[in-house]
Amino acid sequence: MKKRPSIQSALSNLSGKRAWGAARDLGSIFFLEIGEPLARPGLPKTHGEWHFLFECCYWRFETSDKVIVGSDDDQRFIDNVFETLDLGSLESAEVSGPSHDLLIRFSSGIIFRTFSTSAQATNLPTTARQVSPTPIPTPPATRTTRAAA
Repeated sequence: MKKRPSIQSALSNLSGKRAWGAARDLGSIFFLEIGEPLARPGLPKTHGEWHFLFECCYWRFETSDKVIVGSDDDQRFIDNVFETLDLGSLESAEVSGPSHDLLIRFSSGIIFRTFSTSAQATNLPTTARQVSPTPIPTPPATRTTRAAA
């Protein structure tokens, strides 16, 4: 069986790729596209080389001096921010312990973070919680990843 790359290794492959298409789904769940748009014959929506789904976690977009939008904001506010959000390309991405928080820096100066607010959820054994991006079956050309705490 082929060994899956580490999270950090997979994230390092995203450097320099354009981020686009932030779109809220239900509540604060949202999608983010990274990389070139890939046509999917027969399907109405175009996705990036990497198609991220952020769910079951707290998150925020920020700059060095302000929070732009976060997971607890009003859904209409999130939608309005996402309509004009210009992230540029991904500069760096890292996962840090002990709660597997995600930090992504973009060329626009915007930073995206996911984070846990629960010691109980953070301290569960690895087998009892999802701690790494989980691929979701998609057409072969697109990689969909779910990030959850």
